[in-house]
Amino acid sequence: MLKAKVGYSTNSEDFKSGKETVEKVVKGLNNKNIGILYTSSLSNIKEVIKGIRSVSNMPIIGSTSEGIMTSDGYIESNNKYSSMMVLDDKDMIVSISSHEKGKDARAIGRKVAIEAVEKSKTERAPAYFYMIASSNEEEYLQGIEDVIGRVPMFGGTTSNKIICNDKVLADGVAVAFFYTDNEIETSFTSGYKETNNVGIITKTRGNNDLVEINNNKAIDEYAKWINKDSNDIEVIEKEYINKPLGIKDSINNLLVVRNIDRIKTNMTLSNSILENTSIINLKATKEDFINAPVDTIKELNKKLYTRPALYILMHNELTKNKITKIDEVYEKVKKETKNTPFIMPFTNGEYGYNEHSSNTCGSLMLSFTVFGKN
Repeated sequence: MLKAKVGYSTNSEDFKSGKETVEKVVKGLNNKNIGILYTSSLSNIKEVIKGIRSVSNMPIIGSTSEGIMTSDGYIESNNKYSSMMVLDDKDMIVSISSHEKGKDARAIGRKVAIEAVEKSKTERAPAYFYMIASSNEEEYLQGIEDVIGRVPMFGGTTSNKIICNDKVLADGVAVAFFYTDNEIETSFTSGYKETNNVGIITKTRGNNDLVEINNNKAIDEYAKWINKDSNDIEVIEKEYINKPLGIKDSINNLLVVRNIDRIKTNMTLSNSILENTSIINLKATKEDFINAPVDTIKELNKKLYTRPALYILMHNELTKNKITKIDEVYEKVKKETKNTPFIMPFTNGEYGYNEHSSNTCGSLMLSFTVFGKN
């Protein structure tokens, strides 16, 4: 039966932080299939890993996170910390692989997928996979799916470091393939609601530059939607988190948010956009940001036929920063997850799918996943 434990340490000495973290989670676990590790961007990650290795040689995958929330509480991002969830199941296989950034992200995606499959020593596709990247997320995803097909995923983008076993990558990708009969469900959503401001993308440049909406300059059209002056870029950038843009998939089953990276002549968005498709102005209040995590967990639990064994909850760091009552969010999440272990890192972008949709990448979203017990 699948078991999970979560531990953390706020020791300012990185070696001790890693050692204390893993000591809290290994007792009573026999298989230790994978340790999912998140650390502060202030931490010396190699020293954290040395501390972990002084206790256990289990496979490790993870990244830095702008704060961390676990079953035991919330740690601010301005503190040093390390936190780990360990999965333990004699019938589960988890294989991991990573690669630093190169010229051809899709080819690298294929390479890490092939390596993870070979490490699994199986002849079947994984049931699920987890991906962490620092850029080029969609190209890595394409390469992975070239190898294993449309396997459901979850994961997130880090704005700092990627961790895979003893490697620490400044830029690249890492994956964990899960071979299991356990039920796994993901809810890929956000706290945003649609407005009536909808337009057609009439001109783009490259994959991410939004040039025109409705044949008008994109920044002018967007500024009109949110009742701001298009010349006041600083005000627009501050407003954007509350009123971002989103796109829908072809079957109207998934609304994916596009964060804004920068505004110059054009609006450069966090992920790809296509000409002659619609784009929607979204909105959210402070209360929406507070309620979105627990509402998403409730929806996730409705999908699950078995009992939950663990939750991995990828939450966007920018929407987290809009939450002034983070303790209230913790209490709500703790109550809804009951005594089930959970870990909530805060990411720079999120990945997932909805029922019958494709895997995709977005931002300002929640990629919440639950593993069930057999």
